[in-house]
Amino acid sequence: MCVIEIKQWLRRIGTPLLGGAISVAALWLTFRGIDWSQVTETLRKVSFSTIALLSLLNILFLFARAYRWQWLLKPIAPIPFSVTYHLSQIGALANNILPLRIGEIVRALVLKQRFGISGARTVGNIVLERVLDLIALIIMLMIAMTIGSFPAAFQQYARFSITIVLAALAVFLILSWLHRRKVRKQGEATTGFGALYGRMMVGMGGLQIWRSSLPALLVTFLMWLIGAATFLPFAGDLGLPITWKEAIAVTILTALGATIPAAPGFVGTYHLFCKLGLVAYGVPEEQAVVIAVLTHFFSYFWNNVSGVISMIIFKLHWRDILHVKTNSTS
Repeated sequence: MCVIEIKQWLRRIGTPLLGGAISVAALWLTFRGIDWSQVTETLRKVSFSTIALLSLLNILFLFARAYRWQWLLKPIAPIPFSVTYHLSQIGALANNILPLRIGEIVRALVLKQRFGISGARTVGNIVLERVLDLIALIIMLMIAMTIGSFPAAFQQYARFSITIVLAALAVFLILSWLHRRKVRKQGEATTGFGALYGRMMVGMGGLQIWRSSLPALLVTFLMWLIGAATFLPFAGDLGLPITWKEAIAVTILTALGATIPAAPGFVGTYHLFCKLGLVAYGVPEEQAVVIAVLTHFFSYFWNNVSGVISMIIFKLHWRDILHVKTNSTS
């Protein structure tokens, strides 16, 4: 194997190995010192109605996510909700089993193949989804810190996160404004990197179109509230002090933890930060671990089941997704 081939091989496996190592470390921290007899006893207390409600909330989250993407695509093309739903699920499935969040590229390329929409514009539009997530989370985080419902132990981490995210949003808005100004003066580039960058900025420029971005932002808040609601059913089963304030704060903390580049599906980082947030509100460690495992499992399960069904409906095969992965990492 020549030096170039070795470098390419290391580059391809480096990120997945790093993500896997982070997940293993996070899982070890999550389960370290746990009394497994207490875990078993806690699991026995979880009712069927709680499991059913968890499933319902996760399914509602899937529909809300697809509805938001449909709104964000409106300035580019009128895509039916059924399409945004199935492609969202296919992308989520790929993200859950492959590294580097390759699912975002998968749904962009499938949308391009089936509807002729520029892949670069769609990727820019998907980046806009993450921007809206950050805006919603930061607003919710600032409200939680203002009303005193965010764990005191994580206040410094929260302030650091707010600073970083606001700086990133400022850079994004400045780049978007500069691009629009350049287009007005010189016209859109038609070839090369300038054309690729321009199409991506068009996709991200939807943030400045309030008729689509404002409803999408409201749906984003709804999505995160649905995510927070998954913690509430455990309060009755386990007799825990979990209200909407605590549930929202734990959701925010878990989302911040999930930004750490771990294995696909946020394995480990989700569990660790969810446990830390719940324990900070007085939930016993064993019960916090059970809640973290169950909320993650049902989210992962319904995303993957729905993703497989969507692949069948769209007549996609695993080799199609793996082909995208191979091309994007070569």
